[in-house]
Amino acid sequence: MECTEAMRRARPVLEPEYEARVLAIWANAAPVLLTRDRPVRTLEDMRGLKIRVSTRSAIPFIEALGASAVMQPGTVVHQSLTTGVIDGVAISPSGIVAFQLHEPASYLTTWLPLSGLPFVLLMNQGIYDALSPKERGWIDEVADDSLSLAGAAAWASAGAEGLQLAKAAGVEIIDLPESERRRFERAIASIRDAGLARQVGDMTVGEFMRLFSGAR
Repeated sequence: MECTEAMRRARPVLEPEYEARVLAIWANAAPVLLTRDRPVRTLEDMRGLKIRVSTRSAIPFIEALGASAVMQPGTVVHQSLTTGVIDGVAISPSGIVAFQLHEPASYLTTWLPLSGLPFVLLMNQGIYDALSPKERGWIDEVADDSLSLAGAAAWASAGAEGLQLAKAAGVEIIDLPESERRRFERAIASIRDAGLARQVGDMTVGEFMRLFSGAR
C-alpha cells in the first residue's frame, strides 16, 4: 500500500510512459527469498547461489550480494527449484500461492534489498477518446485512486496468504537482524547509487524517485 501511494504521487509523470489511458497503477510487496537446500541468514550465505529473478533490473543487485541471477518465467520456477536448476527464487510473497513454491522450498528469508513490481490496468487511448463525454465520465468515475488502492490491497492479501501457506507447510521463516540487513545494504550501495544517478529523460532516477515522497 505504501508503494502504491508513492506511485500515486508520481502518477502525472508515470502516465505518459504507457502511451495509453492508465486506469489503475499499484504495487505488489517487495520480494522474499525462497531456497531449497541452503538457508540464507547472512550475506555469506548468498555466495554461489543461483537465484531466479523476474526483472533484469534485479540482476546487478543479486550479483552484488554474491549470487548469480537467472531470468525464468514464473511457470517453470517450481520445477527449476525442485530439480536444483536454481537454488532459490526472489519473488513477491504473492507468488508463493500462484506457483505453489511452498512445496519445493525449505527456507524463506523475509527481506532482500530489492523492489516490488508495478502493475497497471490500461485502456487503449484511441478507444477512450472515441467514447462520448458521458461514457468517458463513467470510465473516469471508476478509475479513481480507489481502483489503484484496491489492486494494492488485493496483492497485499495474496502476499499474506503466501507467507501463511509457507509457514503451514513447514518452511522455515528467517528474519534477518538489522545488523545483517545493513551488510546487505552496503553490498549493493554502489549499484544503487549508480542507478539513482542514471538519466531518464530530463530527470535522474533519484530526482524522479523523490516524487514518490511528494517532494518537488
